[in-house]
Amino acid sequence: MKDRLANIAHHEAAHAVAAYHLHIKIKHVSIVPTADWLGIVRTSAARLASRLGEFDDSVRGIDRAERHIVVFYAGAIASRKYSPGSHWRATGSSDFDVAAMLFGHICGADAKYQLLYSKLLWRRAELVVDLHWREVQYLAAALLNHKSLDADQVRDEIGLSHGLKPFRLSSTSQK
Repeated sequence: MKDRLANIAHHEAAHAVAAYHLHIKIKHVSIVPTADWLGIVRTSAARLASRLGEFDDSVRGIDRAERHIVVFYAGAIASRKYSPGSHWRATGSSDFDVAAMLFGHICGADAKYQLLYSKLLWRRAELVVDLHWREVQYLAAALLNHKSLDADQVRDEIGLSHGLKPFRLSSTSQK
């Protein structure tokens, strides 16, 4: 089995890359373990409830929930791709729990609907990870070097994976 920290880095990097491409705002990514997590991607709060506090089952609300589910799945998919012999299902258990809760809101109690829907979004997550695997690898390497990255650093690493130099406004050009 490959190094556990590298596997965690790939897991978190895939969450971040999927969030980036699905237009979910990233705050930071870290592989510094806490009491609760081996690594984490912080995003801006998902608005999954209506003003009344109920699940937002509008087309927009469902789209938001689907994009978050794909992001939750991307970590486990990257762990499996990076290290097929790893315990990728166990490392993503909290991700699966949140995805299941979202499926419950979308599908209700219809287990067959939940299963089919989850297979569809799992496949979508596989495609996102496969299409952006080079970005996941670059971001994982950066996480192994720095342990934590902010949103700008995530964007820069994604750009570097395509040969782009980081873009920063100089203090003179901001005037």
